[in-house]
Amino acid sequence: MFYLQSKIKPIYKSIRLLYIMEWTDLLLILSNLFMLLPIHVSIKEQYLIEGWVLFQSMVSSMTYHALDSHKESHPKLYLTFQFIDFYCAIMVMITLSIMTAKVPEKYKGIPLNILGTFSLFMIFYDDFPIKVELIIAGVCFFMVFGIFIFRKRCPEFKKHNLIKGTIFAVSGIGCFHINYYIDTLPYWITHTLWHIFIMISAYYFLRIHVVNEMKEIGNNALRRVSSIESFIRSRMTNNMEMRNLDELQ
Repeated sequence: MFYLQSKIKPIYKSIRLLYIMEWTDLLLILSNLFMLLPIHVSIKEQYLIEGWVLFQSMVSSMTYHALDSHKESHPKLYLTFQFIDFYCAIMVMITLSIMTAKVPEKYKGIPLNILGTFSLFMIFYDDFPIKVELIIAGVCFFMVFGIFIFRKRCPEFKKHNLIKGTIFAVSGIGCFHINYYIDTLPYWITHTLWHIFIMISAYYFLRIHVVNEMKEIGNNALRRVSSIESFIRSRMTNNMEMRNLDELQ
């Protein structure tokens, strides 16, 4: 009997949680599934770090919005996931900036750790989220611009994906911040649109490079193999011609 109760109790709690949760909260949670679009691209293009950061952001946001109806009963847990959700969103911006700059895989951890630590400092130092976002976005922009100047070249971009990604990013950021200035707009609508637009933006930004790093390495390797094979064939042809001349003589 005790064993049966122990199994039924978690199921009852889950049903009760869904019953208490408002449908607007459910919409906020489900809108995070749009993140599966850029995650799919990350896995397909072998952007493994980017894929993990995007997945982490999706899970933290879904958990945070699932706790919206329980912030009074579990305030500490709610505030913790609120912080994690904001931090993970910042990490997505940092990770996509590093990817845009085409930083090699073996060096990606350096700017990711530096900017991640700087973000934690800014979040705890300043309570105004818009100011924090603008400062970190500015640092990311100057990092990307600085890498291009250091290399003395800018990588080739798919302009249509860059334009679409930028439009969706600006639209998403606008939806996220509009409630600070127009508080009469329903939060669940503007924030749901923020989720959808910013995740579609990530999808396009992950597809802005004409050829990604892994494909370039693979293509270069194939070219080397082809050139070696051509060299061997030419040597064999020359040897056969020399033998034929010797036989004629």
